Amino acid sequence: IENSFSFRAPCGHIKCAKLPAMKPEILMRYPLKDTKNLEINNLVASICFPTGIKICYFENNPSIMKDYVTPITNQKGERYYMMTYHFFHKITNYEFTKVYEENPLKHHLRRFGEAYINFRGDELTQKMVNEIQETLKFCEELGFKDFVYIPYCLCLISKYPYIIEMEKCLQSIYYLMMNQINDDKIELNKILMFLIHSIPIPITRNSKLKLYMPYFPNGIEIACPKLNDINIININVSVLFKWFSIENILIILRLILFEKKLLFVDDNYERLSNVIDIFISVIYPFKWIHTYIPIMSEEMINYIETFLPFVNG
Repeated sequence: IENSFSFRAPCGHIKCAKLPAMKPEILMRYPLKDTKNLEINNLVASICFPTGIKICYFENNPSIMKDYVTPITNQKGERYYMMTYHFFHKITNYEFTKVYEENPLKHHLRRFGEAYINFRGDELTQKMVNEIQETLKFCEELGFKDFVYIPYCLCLISKYPYIIEMEKCLQSIYYLMMNQINDDKIELNKILMFLIHSIPIPITRNSKLKLYMPYFPNGIEIACPKLNDINIININVSVLFKWFSIENILIILRLILFEKKLLFVDDNYERLSNVIDIFISVIYPFKWIHTYIPIMSEEMINYIETFLPFVNG
């Protein structure tokens, strides 16, 4: 991603955050073709990694990004809920250079080397010199690492906000992927077909459905939505009072009801998505009909320049 301004890395390491970010892409999907109501494209991948993909070079296990849910809408304004599950895959540096054309470490080293040459002289302050020399030393150090960690993300999209249930399903799929023999995808495909085509939504008010997934012997319960016209969230609304003062909550609700532009900023994607979803939900019986993107990627940053109302993060 050219001119990426992000100083964050999925692994949480400060040094890895200095490396250039790469655009995420969808590697595998089911179903293979889009449905008439929902189009899956690389914007979905960018929501999984809003600041781009950054490779981790440290041998200690990188920390996992906190999983989060974010609503997405189709062209008709119908809302869907996307649950993400992040993990890292360890491969040798040799395998990485064989599979991927671009080496972010070499690219970063070349970019700072050019900056050092272009700014020689009076324009180059001692602070900049120290920073560039430190970066070159850092890249040289990482060049001798035997392994790299590549961030991946599993994603499940549902028309209903069964957040906890979707997270458990993704965990089951992840464990199945990590433990399958000889990279056999038959069992995984059966699980995906089961999730998408064989699970009905309970239609009566007090009914529940229990489904059984690998690694969850106690089953996963799905309850009937209480009211179809309410944006159901299984998030405790009282957390707003932990993160905002009463005055600020009233101000935000007033801005939403008057259809103003709101931009929420937070380093914690899970909290960011939850806060925006709560505010959008508690205005019932009113409904927000304008742009609503709880987690924007860097590619979508121009959306905040629109003259239309929005609630973005």
